[in-house]
Amino acid sequence: MVNLLPLLRNAAGLRRVVTMLAGTKEGVVHTDDLQMRQSSLLSLAGRGHLVSMTTLALKAVARTAPTVSFVHTFPGAVRTNLGSDVEGLSGAVFRSIFRILFFVVGPFVVTPFDEAGERHVFFATSARFREGGVPLPKDMAVARGTHGSGVYSIDNHAESAPPRVEQLFAKLREDGTAKKVWSDVEEQFVRVTGSMSI
Repeated sequence: MVNLLPLLRNAAGLRRVVTMLAGTKEGVVHTDDLQMRQSSLLSLAGRGHLVSMTTLALKAVARTAPTVSFVHTFPGAVRTNLGSDVEGLSGAVFRSIFRILFFVVGPFVVTPFDEAGERHVFFATSARFREGGVPLPKDMAVARGTHGSGVYSIDNHAESAPPRVEQLFAKLREDGTAKKVWSDVEEQFVRVTGSMSI
């Protein structure tokens, strides 16, 4: 994404990046374990940490590209082939548990593929996330970003992050965590590629 910023900044039309992970599910950032070597993605704490790191990275990039909107989405439960390639007993157990879960609760919580795709086309093209894009219906308001940052954290119902998330980011900004996270991301870019851009 960092390498595409010059093209995005100079685009004649809509300037937007849509990232799909778990927008609105942000949580506490563990500054002593930014790389998540001691955390698990299977835990809510691990998920919250990773999601916050993602949104914080988007906010850092957005500061250098004020004309670009960044939308971090949570698609909800979409039945995919996630985990289908996990081998052995643990893979079989994982697949069995998810088959049962999708059979029992799937009809109530699963977002169909087509709808998930339509939502993300909307996120990428509508005027809901800054000016430009496809005009909104009269009953739909522009989404709330965090203090005009150009970053929008959106849930599986296309709603903006609740006040809890906005308060969390205010705290992360005030206590220096946001800067620490981006500094770590930059260090990892350099460690892996030898420079800040590829």
